[in-house]
Amino acid sequence: MFLDAISSCPWTFRSEASSFSILRLSDASSVPPQTALTAAAAAAQAVVATERDEGDKQTKLQTEIVRLEEEKGVLEKTLLEERKKLEEERNEWKMHRAEMEKGKQEAIEKAVEEERKKMEQEREEWQKHRAEEEKGKQEAIEKAVKEERKKMEQEREEWQKHRAEEEKGKQEAIEKA
Repeated sequence: MFLDAISSCPWTFRSEASSFSILRLSDASSVPPQTALTAAAAAAQAVVATERDEGDKQTKLQTEIVRLEEEKGVLEKTLLEERKKLEEERNEWKMHRAEMEKGKQEAIEKAVEEERKKMEQEREEWQKHRAEEEKGKQEAIEKAVKEERKKMEQEREEWQKHRAEEEKGKQEAIEKA
């Protein structure tokens, strides 16, 4: 059967010093049948060796594919773990940042409240000082008015005294006259 396949093929192989050369079948008629069988056997061995090499290569490729898929799985797992770690770190950073912002806001609110209290205290002190000044002014005015009244009363009394003396002087002058 193998020989039928070779004879139907327009080409055949011939082994010479462990290398193959292609002969036309028309040239094969000059080659003895034993040589054609040897060439066919050598060709079959070459095909088997090539198939074995291809099988070995295929096995190596399959092994390499399996190894690469395992590495891919490991890398994907590592990548997933790294992403998870990064997400956790990001969440921690966000929480830390939120806490810092909250702390800043509380510090600002505290500073504003302290400033309000300080300003209220200053305003109260200013109002107290102003009230004391107003009280001092009022007391000074009242004192000045009192002194002015006293002075006017004295002047009025002196005027009345002087007038009474004038009236007395006129009366005495009238009585003498």
